[in-house]
Amino acid sequence: MATVFINSPPVKHIPMQTPLLRIYLLCLLLTASSLAFSEPTPKEILQQANQQYQAGNYNQAIQLYESLTAAGWQSASLYHNMGNAYYQQKQTANAILYYERALRLRPNNKNTQNNLSLAKSQITQPADELPTLFYLRWWHYLLGFMPAGGWAAGAVVCLWVAAASGIGFMRTNLVSRKKITFALAVTFLALAIILHALAFNRYDLAANTHYAIVMQENTAVRKGPSDSSDEVNTLSAGVKVRTNEQTNGWARITLPDNREGWVNLSALTTI
Repeated sequence: MATVFINSPPVKHIPMQTPLLRIYLLCLLLTASSLAFSEPTPKEILQQANQQYQAGNYNQAIQLYESLTAAGWQSASLYHNMGNAYYQQKQTANAILYYERALRLRPNNKNTQNNLSLAKSQITQPADELPTLFYLRWWHYLLGFMPAGGWAAGAVVCLWVAAASGIGFMRTNLVSRKKITFALAVTFLALAIILHALAFNRYDLAANTHYAIVMQENTAVRKGPSDSSDEVNTLSAGVKVRTNEQTNGWARITLPDNREGWVNLSALTTI
């Protein structure tokens, strides 16, 4: 079969007459190349990690989650999912670490609290913990209702109301109004102090770096900051401790039962 050609007018060559057109085409080419080879966004990486987790590919999910944390991303949901992935891999210490990090950002999340309790049950030798006083439990629960900024905003509003009530108290001559404005000033000043304390404690909870998880099994607790010091205890991986002073690669820690000792920093990871 013969090839049929359709007659068409000859194509004319249009020369580039200005450097501006060349620059425009170069920018267009670079933009297209960058779009074609652009890296996935953090949201896309998170979706990929969740898909890997759902498919049972926990190692791949962990690698993707860790790429986000290495880039500086942090959120309660991200840490919660990382804890789940590590738990599925039977890496108890890492699971507890990330559940604790999730609760630092969202203290009242029931799912994370339940998963943390489940992970703690896998610790080889759990440390003895002293019971938390009831009012401290209530205070901690109250902290989780809002971030520090919310409590701080409430404190500022209460302080303004207290100031306005104080001005009203000084400006009025009626006894009844003086009683009302004085009561309002005292009440809202007290609320401002309480809300300020909540804001400070909530911020400290989110930013606190004085707690760590023991990452190595049979970690020695010693009397002093050296390997030659007497060993007073051993800790299992996954135990949460409070870190105090640090010196020469050692940290003085407080155990959940308030006993103290020294642990090599290489065995700890800060929450």
